[in-house]
Amino acid sequence: MSVETIREILSYDPETGHLSWLISPRYGIEVGARAGSQRADGYRAVRIYRKFYKEHRLAWVLMTGAWPIEEIDHKNGVKNDNRWANLREASHAENLQNVVQPIGASGFVGAVRRGNKWRAQISILGRNTYLGTFKTPEEASATYMAAKAMHHTFQPVDRRALGGVA
Repeated sequence: MSVETIREILSYDPETGHLSWLISPRYGIEVGARAGSQRADGYRAVRIYRKFYKEHRLAWVLMTGAWPIEEIDHKNGVKNDNRWANLREASHAENLQNVVQPIGASGFVGAVRRGNKWRAQISILGRNTYLGTFKTPEEASATYMAAKAMHHTFQPVDRRALGGVA
């Protein structure tokens, strides 16, 4: 779909991340109504001429005037937060690096219990790399985060820093 067609159909508010209809797509939906709906996978999508488009990709088109070459990453890891300040173009590998990291029973990113010790490992270019076994989850997590800073462009999102936002 062309950028011009999208601009005729939708408007985008970069502060809220919401798309709105400039023309009514069908009976019962008014001009100005929020476009799209929440999908089961957490992303929002908009149906245009019988095809679904992810809301964050449409936002990118409306702001830049071009379709993204690669993927669009949500900086804070929240899939339906399509505010302009939260979006950036990323390679698939970079996008995977910014997945909200699960915090296991330890409460620390990158620390996994192995018996009475804590293990840290990281995936670099698709290969798991063992970082060591540690006495505490804090040590394992710190080692993981240091390796992440050295090997990955994007830093993981710590849910605690987001105030529990998933």
